[in-house]
Amino acid sequence: MSSDHCRFESLKFLTEAVDIVHEISKTVTLKKRGQSFLGLCPFHHEKTPSFSVSQERRFFYCFGCHAKGDVIAFVMRQHNLSFIAAVEKLASEYNIKLSDYSTTQTTKSTHQIAAHKALRSLVLASKQDLENSPTALHYCQTRKLCSAARSNYHIGYSGPAFQMMLSKLIKSEPDVIKDQGLMVRNRSRFHDRLLFPIQNNEGKVIAFGSRSLTADAKPKYVNSPETPLFKKRDVIYGIYQFKKAESTEMIIVEGYMDVLSLYTYGLQNCVACMGTAFTQSHWKTIKYYAKHFIFCFDGDRAGRQASWQSLNVLLAHITPLSKVSYLLLPDDHDPDSFVRAHGIEAFNALIKHATPWDAYFFQTLSEHHDITLPMGRASYMEEAKKLIETIKNDSIKQIMTHEIYKHLNIHKEATPSPKQQAPSARPYRIKQQNERERTRIAYQLINSLSQKESTIETELTHIENPDDNPLLTLLNLWIQHLISHPRTSGKTLISLINGTSLFETFSTTPDEKTNYPPRILIAKLRIYAIQDLINNMMVTCETLGEEERKKLKELIAQKNQLQSISTQPI
Repeated sequence: MSSDHCRFESLKFLTEAVDIVHEISKTVTLKKRGQSFLGLCPFHHEKTPSFSVSQERRFFYCFGCHAKGDVIAFVMRQHNLSFIAAVEKLASEYNIKLSDYSTTQTTKSTHQIAAHKALRSLVLASKQDLENSPTALHYCQTRKLCSAARSNYHIGYSGPAFQMMLSKLIKSEPDVIKDQGLMVRNRSRFHDRLLFPIQNNEGKVIAFGSRSLTADAKPKYVNSPETPLFKKRDVIYGIYQFKKAESTEMIIVEGYMDVLSLYTYGLQNCVACMGTAFTQSHWKTIKYYAKHFIFCFDGDRAGRQASWQSLNVLLAHITPLSKVSYLLLPDDHDPDSFVRAHGIEAFNALIKHATPWDAYFFQTLSEHHDITLPMGRASYMEEAKKLIETIKNDSIKQIMTHEIYKHLNIHKEATPSPKQQAPSARPYRIKQQNERERTRIAYQLINSLSQKESTIETELTHIENPDDNPLLTLLNLWIQHLISHPRTSGKTLISLINGTSLFETFSTTPDEKTNYPPRILIAKLRIYAIQDLINNMMVTCETLGEEERKKLKELIAQKNQLQSISTQPI
């Protein structure tokens, strides 16, 4: 094979691997028009869109200024780069190792083409086996892997056809079979297993995942070893299918079974990092494919550690425009089991209220450190500062540093010592955080209760109201009545305040709508109230007595319990 041909193959690989629509969408707003995408040309001024991008042909063309070319030509023109610089920029941003296809590796390139061809042959054989195996199909049904999921992700079974194809390839391509780790001690690595082909972002098969069909078979999961094609730290399972779904929101889960289960329930925007830790290489692979990234790992201790580790990786890449959130599942669930137990509606509700990365950052630090103690507050600050130092964006770094002091209720400029500020001078009132949101929730609860029919209201509790907020006073009056008379209608509740000053409070309430039940709205309001009480005590945490420290711990525990209620599915 000539060096010119190798250069051609290398560039062809790059233009096929990079989605031209995703790349151009970073600077041009594109809208689907038939088989193409249309937008305003970035290379000349125009009011009517004439800039067309074909995803299938991997080509752009402007009917106004006649600019045209592939993704490399676009990057050259858009960023004023040389051909080589544009190629290097794309390869770096999309985590594409062109060295694997360089002019000095002709033999390697030929070998990889043969490997892709062999793996594809095995996939086709395994799909045939699946359709002919009642046992494997029954297992798919028990795991609720619908036919669409099996087809879209090319799920198969290593039965007779797979074994026959493998035997044929051992004779014709022995080096390929060896390099791909398909045999272990002269036996198929995936004998009698459900197969999950792993594809790169081009859709080419690069490895297999597999699962046993019986509960007692060990090990339960077996994956391909790392090979010249397959590096776990680089691979995102389902990225090829995600590209086809054309979603702006990506849900990152731990394993391929979670991806397949969620797909079966209608979520086509999920990918997985193959059960390994999330890496910078993973981020480079996915960062241009969506606008909002939601991490949803298992709810157990290992899953929560993996979530925290992923944020540690992302901090260096976060910008003010980054939209990254975290969905924390209950301890005993992964995405697959949660959807099975609670349904896809409940899961979608959790997605909708996933925690933004910055809130998750401080929330997790609070769980790692006992901020009721001076040394706990010190260790909290030390870890927070160390992590914030890894942030490259100066604006975010400055804001996050300020937030450390805000969360610990420390005035950064000059915090008076106990000698300068006597205990008797403790400020009782601290500026309430998120007052607008608290008022909005109160309005929602007032409207919800006042418009209810004579249905039973249960699990209602009083709302802490240290500042005598009239909205909360009104709500507590109604809640007290509902605790004793749970079937009371909204009209009766309104009649209770006729002729009082509270009726004026009620009559000026705006029409705020919500889908949340009263118990969740009450939990949200109580969280704000308890946080105010915690803030009041935290200002002089160092001078608190034993009883006050005990009370502070109780308030924090109470707040954490309420947070678990407030994030429950509707």
